[in-house]
Amino acid sequence: MRYLILAALLALTFSCSQGHLFVTTRYLDHSYLASSHVGTPDPRQCAPFCGQELIIHWDLPPAYMACEKLHFLLFVRFGNATQEIVKIPIARSRGNYVYRLLNAAYRQRGGIATYKVEVRSDEWVLETWTHQVWTELIEIPICPKE
Repeated sequence: MRYLILAALLALTFSCSQGHLFVTTRYLDHSYLASSHVGTPDPRQCAPFCGQELIIHWDLPPAYMACEKLHFLLFVRFGNATQEIVKIPIARSRGNYVYRLLNAAYRQRGGIATYKVEVRSDEWVLETWTHQVWTELIEIPICPKE
């Protein structure tokens, strides 16, 4: 009986961790450089960068790859309340894509506040990954005064 419970727990653990899409975010500064950890000279240490990056990892099933014009739509909202939408074509069933916001752009936009990634064909959303605080925008039209 114990082995059955252990096998069930292991199956649940693995099934929850296996998805087709996974996104992480990371802050970038001087500690991102390997030279910071091993103490080797590096000219980038004199003018370190600052920013954030989103790393999108995917491992899509073959059925997705049969769709025409398969792509990601990356919605990125920044700290200054602006949004950018990036369309990324998908050529392979597995891979990585890195979106970086560095230096002046990072400071001007206030960093990455939240994001959403969709795996899409032209007509369907096949999969979605959302940041914990992502919410859809409610757009209110502003009527001009006459």
